[in-house]
Amino acid sequence: MNQKLESQEIGAANSDNIATESSETMNEANTSRHTGADNAHANQMESNSQRINCPHIISGPELMSLELPPPVCIVPGLISQGLTLLAGKPKIGKSWFCLNLAHALANGGRFLGEIAVDPQKVLYIALEDNPRRMQSRLRKMLGDQPVSPRIHFAFRWPRIDQDDLGALEDWLSDNPETQLVIIDTLVRIRGGNNNSGTYDKDYNLIFKLKTLADNRQIAIVVVHHLRKTKSEDIFDMVSGTNGLTAAADSVALLVRERWEKDAFLQLSSRDLEDKELELHFDSETKSWVMLGQADEYRLTPERQEVVNFLREQGGPVKLDVIARALNKERTNISNLLKVLMEQGLVERPKYGFYQIRNGTSETSATVEDSEANEGIESSAASENSEISESADHSPSVLSQVSGKLVNLVKLFT
Repeated sequence: MNQKLESQEIGAANSDNIATESSETMNEANTSRHTGADNAHANQMESNSQRINCPHIISGPELMSLELPPPVCIVPGLISQGLTLLAGKPKIGKSWFCLNLAHALANGGRFLGEIAVDPQKVLYIALEDNPRRMQSRLRKMLGDQPVSPRIHFAFRWPRIDQDDLGALEDWLSDNPETQLVIIDTLVRIRGGNNNSGTYDKDYNLIFKLKTLADNRQIAIVVVHHLRKTKSEDIFDMVSGTNGLTAAADSVALLVRERWEKDAFLQLSSRDLEDKELELHFDSETKSWVMLGQADEYRLTPERQEVVNFLREQGGPVKLDVIARALNKERTNISNLLKVLMEQGLVERPKYGFYQIRNGTSETSATVEDSEANEGIESSAASENSEISESADHSPSVLSQVSGKLVNLVKLFT
């Protein structure tokens, strides 16, 4: 009897142990499920957090449906909103160019004597100048004219490696109407070891300034130098790595030979049409003025000689006549004329005849008249032949011969 009771008690105890173990197993399973759910929730939260910073992406049709304004030009055709890198050799007139630009914009006048600009507030950070020199330059440039209150100068400025453009951000916040900032020069504001630039450093430096210009919707012109070494691509002459020119929106090169008054301004831009302009420095007013497209002025002496001759003729002239008049080989003249036609300076109204493009008709600019001129030599030979064949020396014949000789003289003169 006692053994039976002990057996029942042992069975009950085992049942309790099994129930307890089963309960613990279920609790562990629940805990595991909750932990897995928590981990999944955490992962989802982390994924959502990452998606918040995901770039905004639009489809091609959505992009094409957007109505986007054209680039805003501070100086039409030359300087638009964004960053422009202006480079040139030392002491060739870059600072005068910038002062002309600042003055024209501040007054709302004409830049380079030709390009009309609206009045804008300008900040000119002239780090290679001082108040005395800038005052002297303004007096030489303006004469008795007053300086505009829209132009502001700074001769000291925190370097980018020290300030991270904080001072410029503050100025633009306090002066939101500012549309142009000129930094003269890059080497004075970049800071750090200026001789240890890498592509990444140069690119990030310019990109930082460009980003500020884009965010503020202003134009920033940064003055820089060219290397002394020549390059097949003139834009490779910009001092530093290609990172500088790669990050800039526009690159403008002021190219001028030492002691010369004329220069070329070459522009390569993302938003504006590439162009090359011929400039002249007026030493009296200390101002750069635009003469026109560079192709009209960049001529070799041989091409210039052909252009001058055609301009003097005032109309179409045959190739052979040009060659004889200039005492040149026909093939050489033909090659020169092809180049001038490619430059848009000369045109061919009829096969074998050439004239200055868009020439006036005041001086008989017709092919027929030119053909008559071309016939001078053949006409002379014909007249001499008729005279020699005339055996009759009667007064009437002599009169005819005399009249023809007069006509010949008129043709040659």
